[in-house]
Amino acid sequence: MSAERFLYYEAELLDRGDWAAWLELFTPDAIYWMPCGDGREDPELRVNIIYDDYERLRDRVSRLLGSMAYAQMPASKTIHLITNLVIEEEIEGEGAVTRAASNFLVTELRREQTTLYAGRCEHVLVPVPGEEGWRIRAKKIMLLSGEAYLGNLSFMM
Repeated sequence: MSAERFLYYEAELLDRGDWAAWLELFTPDAIYWMPCGDGREDPELRVNIIYDDYERLRDRVSRLLGSMAYAQMPASKTIHLITNLVIEEEIEGEGAVTRAASNFLVTELRREQTTLYAGRCEHVLVPVPGEEGWRIRAKKIMLLSGEAYLGNLSFMM
């Protein structure tokens, strides 16, 4: 599967709310980061909207799959649009990684209210040994409105 198709598949899983399958796309050392602002500063020295390692991401998914995600009752319906995709391969450490940058627009429908979220997303993808697949080592989501009031941002981007 191409890196481009993989990112479309990730968006499809998000829109279907298939949280278990979506979580399987991440490596055990993954970082899921949504900074306040442009994301140029060290995430450990600045306030973030989200800065999760794999364990914290797994906790979020567990709540979404169970009955503990009160902010998602009823669950949001979303459509993820991905555009202006740029993919670059490079060597990092002992192996190849693929960096993908894209613009996105997420439309959320919840309780008869529609909210739009626009921004830029950066993925670091690593190949799955012995397969024609990918895993996400890092995902950084930079919202256009990342420094503004976001309301109840309780779904996954």
